[in-house]
Amino acid sequence: MDWLDFLVKSKPIFHFTYLCAMLNRQVIAPIALRFGFFCGVGHSIMTIAVIYFGGTLYDPAMFFGVVLTIAFTMRCIKSIRENEGEGFITFKHAFFTGVALSFFAFLLYGLVVYLLGALVFTDMLSHAINEMLRSVEMLDGILNESQRDTLLDGYEKLTLGELAFNDASSKFFWGIFISLILALILKKKPPVQPISHE
Repeated sequence: MDWLDFLVKSKPIFHFTYLCAMLNRQVIAPIALRFGFFCGVGHSIMTIAVIYFGGTLYDPAMFFGVVLTIAFTMRCIKSIRENEGEGFITFKHAFFTGVALSFFAFLLYGLVVYLLGALVFTDMLSHAINEMLRSVEMLDGILNESQRDTLLDGYEKLTLGELAFNDASSKFFWGIFISLILALILKKKPPVQPISHE
């Protein structure tokens, strides 16, 4: 069953996120899970609306998802900084919090995309493939015949699980980049306590 494609391909991302959590050595899962859930729901609702009105997963309107990711990641990091860090948060803690949030959002969103394609918008896969095939045709002057045939063959064999993974993982990697930028902006180290000499 092609739903296994999504789960199998997600393993490296899961291991990467787990490594980030171990390196961070702080409990970030509960709040990252909560904000990641809402972020994933937001992406899912936007996707349902775009597809319902005739768009595809590659519709330009889908780029508004970047705004969602920025908003939820910023709110999550600020919440930890103000409520748990007493106004302070390190770059590492902020960045790994964002990565964990993106992972939870990515996992939920990918599963929703798969279920939508399997149960609701059953022509979603064919529309996405047609969109990708048209994009290859636009590159006729850039790609040689071998490259073009390789891309066409890969797109034509694309499964729904692979489509869900590819779309969700692209959002995850955007989430990593956004987490990096926001961690640089929102980090605030606590002041160094002077050493008293008695």
